[in-house]
Amino acid sequence: MSSINSQFWPLFFLFFLAWQLPRGVFTCTPADRSALSGFSDSLGAGIAAWPGGGGGAVNSSFDCCRWPGVHCRLFGASELRVVRLDLAGRGLAGGLNLQGGSLARLEKLSFLNLSLNSLHGPIPPELLLRMPRLRVLDLSHNSFTGELGDAAGSSDPGYSELVHLDVSFNSLSVLRDGVFRRLPRLRNFSAESNLLAGTVPHTLSSCSELEHLNMENNSLHGGLDLNFTRLPRLRAVRLGWNLLRGRIPASLSHCRHLRVVNLRRNFLSGPVPSALRRLQSLAFFNVGNNSITGIAQALQVLQDCRALSVLILTMNFHGEEMPAGGDGGDAGGVRGFPRLQLLGIASCALRGASRFFLDPGLLWILPDRRKIVFPLVSTSSTLSCNALSGPIPATLASLQALDLSHNELAGEIPASLTGLTFLSCFDVSYNRLRGVIPNVSQFSTFPCSSFAGNPGLHGEYCDGDALGRAGTGANGWWSYDTVGEIFGLPFLLGFADGLVVTVLFAYVMSPYQRTLQGKVGVARN
Repeated sequence: MSSINSQFWPLFFLFFLAWQLPRGVFTCTPADRSALSGFSDSLGAGIAAWPGGGGGAVNSSFDCCRWPGVHCRLFGASELRVVRLDLAGRGLAGGLNLQGGSLARLEKLSFLNLSLNSLHGPIPPELLLRMPRLRVLDLSHNSFTGELGDAAGSSDPGYSELVHLDVSFNSLSVLRDGVFRRLPRLRNFSAESNLLAGTVPHTLSSCSELEHLNMENNSLHGGLDLNFTRLPRLRAVRLGWNLLRGRIPASLSHCRHLRVVNLRRNFLSGPVPSALRRLQSLAFFNVGNNSITGIAQALQVLQDCRALSVLILTMNFHGEEMPAGGDGGDAGGVRGFPRLQLLGIASCALRGASRFFLDPGLLWILPDRRKIVFPLVSTSSTLSCNALSGPIPATLASLQALDLSHNELAGEIPASLTGLTFLSCFDVSYNRLRGVIPNVSQFSTFPCSSFAGNPGLHGEYCDGDALGRAGTGANGWWSYDTVGEIFGLPFLLGFADGLVVTVLFAYVMSPYQRTLQGKVGVARN
């Protein structure tokens, strides 16, 4: 046994050295060095810190694997090849011209990040289709224009191994339909914030491994005609801030791993499809600022998405009635949302009594100490800008924030609300409330603007006149007049005198302080 160990350990040590120290023995291949140099030269100003780069090369090593942003890997016994090129935010400028090779000649390149630069012009089709090992391509935050893909090369039978493609925050205007047919491995695609027009390419459905789709903030129009049944791995779809019309596709229900759906600010219409109740992984659903109808059906369907924690329905259901209360503590078949933390339903012009959201028997819909309603992505709770009527319920759960402004609520502010110890934001302005404003607990800290527009309300620190003038500067104790009294001319003169005296004192005492420090230093020595 000892003879075997004596033979094994020297061999293992030599193998370890050969594996761990390849850069000390090998350099990158001439082909890769030539390709990188050609790429740098094609940018005009070159790449700073590379040999021949603009501004003078900081690194003049002959080994391109030591150049900033270049990562190599040993293939075989002695071939060191470039596998990663990370040049994000390195001040690259100019167009990408891959004619004659350059980056396309990096045969082992699998990762290319050129984001956060000033590159412009078209995106060369070679980057997508003629680099067989490339799996990650990030061109985001540049100034690329034109189209993604090449119509002339659409008959090319080749396929790409790209898994991640990010062209967001550029100025692209066209997505060629055929490009996605040759990206069968694509999992993440982002083209957010471009100038894309036309329809959503239906060939995206051919990317059966797609997990994240983001084309927010463009000018895509037409219907959302993707066949989502062919995208079983989809986890997030973000198509907000476009011009999409038609209905929410019921085929989304086949994406059982779907967690995020963001279709805000489009022109979608019709009801929320009942089939979406199958989405048991759905956590975020935002269809705000559309023309969705049927608030009762929307809540009935989405309450069955048991993982749902954020639900944004703002500016839909225009003028509809709130679901009526029913037997068994529900309202219109709405039982509750067990994990919901954010619910946005502001600015819908909803009518009817407020009890559906605020009735004590229904407050278990939202766990205690969570917010009832959120507008868009704000952190302020709101049921504002509707037409809710009736009194404010006297019994509420432990809320953190409550905004009932711009409704038609009547009656008095229940004294029991002063027991909401976690309440940090409260707004009932512009209703028909009357009576006394509570002046205990947190209510003494709320500004008068929280009660404005209710002529019948009055309080110790907010009278009716101040409430009526809220928003014009006279809103109670924190008004322009009060600030003027505190921070008026006497205050400013006193502040100026104090500042001058302080500066003079520091100037006079500075030599004495230095002398004292010198004496202390001598004493220590």
